[in-house]
Amino acid sequence: MATSGPVRIDGADGGGQVLRNSFVVAALLQRPVQVVNIRGARNPPGLKAQHLTGIKACADVNGAALTGGVIGSEDVVFVPGTRVAGGGEVVADAQTAGSCTLLLQTLLPMMLRLPRHTGD
Repeated sequence: MATSGPVRIDGADGGGQVLRNSFVVAALLQRPVQVVNIRGARNPPGLKAQHLTGIKACADVNGAALTGGVIGSEDVVFVPGTRVAGGGEVVADAQTAGSCTLLLQTLLPMMLRLPRHTGD
């Protein structure tokens, strides 16, 4: 799909949910996305470990290219890959117990789009 560049989302007033939704929708629609001002209204702003874990897991499942994916980053570009994992496992350490279900929120929509496993 030809586009003029990534969809740009201002994450200043949002938190982790803006990130999770942005990257999973980008992966499913195969549209690059750039999230800027990540958690800009928070103190401190930028990615926390649990956000980065979800973004990286999403990128791993999708084969996406990720730029700016480091703790503290306020600008991340996610360019979807052409694959949705057809098997195997995803390992992601959310680093806090409350983040486990948030990881599931990120990965479940993509998992629902996986081809059906038919055996062996």
